[in-house]
Amino acid sequence: MHGGFTSTLIDCVSTYAVMTHGNNAAGVSVDLNVTFMKPALPGDVVTIDAKTVRAGKTLAFLAVDVTKNEGKDIIAHGRHTKFIGLSK
Repeated sequence: MHGGFTSTLIDCVSTYAVMTHGNNAAGVSVDLNVTFMKPALPGDVVTIDAKTVRAGKTLAFLAVDVTKNEGKDIIAHGRHTKFIGLSK
C-alpha cells in the first residue's frame, strides 16, 4: 500500500472518529504523523482502528492503527491533532 494512500486513510478515518464527539465538527488538521512499520501487499486484508484520545474545547488528539492478519501485524500507526474550535 502506497505511503500517501496510507496517510490519507489515517487522515480521513481519524476525522470520522473526531466527528463522533461533541459538535460533530470535522475540524482542521494541525499535525499528522504517520509511522510506517510493515508493507501491505496485494491480497492483504487491512483493518483500520481509530480512536479519539482526547477532545477538548479547541483541540482533538486521535490515534489510528492500520493492521493486517486480524490485527497481528501493524502496518502503520498514526497520530493526528485537529483544531475543532466552536461551530457557529
